[in-house]
Amino acid sequence: MSTSEQVFDYKDFFVISPELIRGGVHLKLLSEIDDTWGILKNEISVTSPLEFIVQSGTRLTDLLSTDTAVLDLVSDKLVILLEANRITGWATFPVSVRDKEGNMINGYRGLVITGKGGKQIHELSNKVWKLPISPKGQGREANMGLYFDPTKWDGSDMFTLDDLALTIVKASVKTILRDNKITNIRVKSISEIEVETTPTP
Repeated sequence: MSTSEQVFDYKDFFVISPELIRGGVHLKLLSEIDDTWGILKNEISVTSPLEFIVQSGTRLTDLLSTDTAVLDLVSDKLVILLEANRITGWATFPVSVRDKEGNMINGYRGLVITGKGGKQIHELSNKVWKLPISPKGQGREANMGLYFDPTKWDGSDMFTLDDLALTIVKASVKTILRDNKITNIRVKSISEIEVETTPTP
């Protein structure tokens, strides 16, 4: 094997999402959109800015969550960082963000994930026993691990799977986010992601 070849390893993949830090801004989508899933996965183009308003929080961060549970907004700082490092598998759409008083909040764009990873492989998930949250609660069996067929992955640095809206990134992206102190981003190994026991019909 040449030194230029890379060995595929699931340990090199992570899921990123808003960390929902204390006081962090959370947005409400005002525009009437039927298919936010399609926007995230680059199946629907956004030509006019989607309108958002601050629903809660006052602290602006590099990743802003929204009430859609699918769409997130990224700061110009993060966009410049991804572009400078030639990260693949993403794009942005225009947004208009206002605070509760109606004042414009500049410096953000909506995040689109263009990278594709194929379908989730449920059979590779590991069954584990999760302890109850409270002393009086009951434990339960859970399936852990968000795995995919590497032959169906398009090789992008950032991508989603066909049946999920979660954003998966390569280890190199994780390092870039950490080293540049990008705020309000939770990074978890795909092995730590709990998944459904059976595929969604």
